[in-house]
Amino acid sequence: MLCLLLAAQIASPAHAIAEPGIVIESASARIEHDIYLVDARLHYELSDEARQALESGIPLTFAVEVELLRQRPYLWDAVVADSRHWLRLEYHALSRSYLVSNLTIKTRHSFPQLREALEALGTIRDMAVVERKLLDADTPYQARLSARLDIESLPAPLRPAAYFESAWRIKSPPYRWTLTP
Repeated sequence: MLCLLLAAQIASPAHAIAEPGIVIESASARIEHDIYLVDARLHYELSDEARQALESGIPLTFAVEVELLRQRPYLWDAVVADSRHWLRLEYHALSRSYLVSNLTIKTRHSFPQLREALEALGTIRDMAVVERKLLDADTPYQARLSARLDIESLPAPLRPAAYFESAWRIKSPPYRWTLTP
């Protein structure tokens, strides 16, 4: 009886534990001043190891990349444009706050709780990808968005473990959508 009760508790949604990784919930592109800008919504779930490192003062840097691809019939897709933002998540023990920095456009915001910081980290607005004049108006393009923890930005003593332990492979599967100029 105890085994059945335990199995029911583990299987119940209230006790479900989210897997570490990044889920891209939505992404879209729009034109503003003849430049394609991407807005996206991402959900970050840190592993226990990454959370412990963060709370020990180790900043976590994430790369968010958008690629614009032109499909070709006989060759692999051609990358027409790409854009990458580097985002850093830090914990400051003295102020007990979390900082989210966009290293690409030099912005920084402070949050009292990790949940709020991860939500801000997952809100991408106005990420410039390509000028409209560089695209062929008659060609449909494939946009691809992905995000990952940048292991290379971790301190050197932590990198070997990060390369081999799955807890540090925090990344998203590519999110694709069609963009027609």
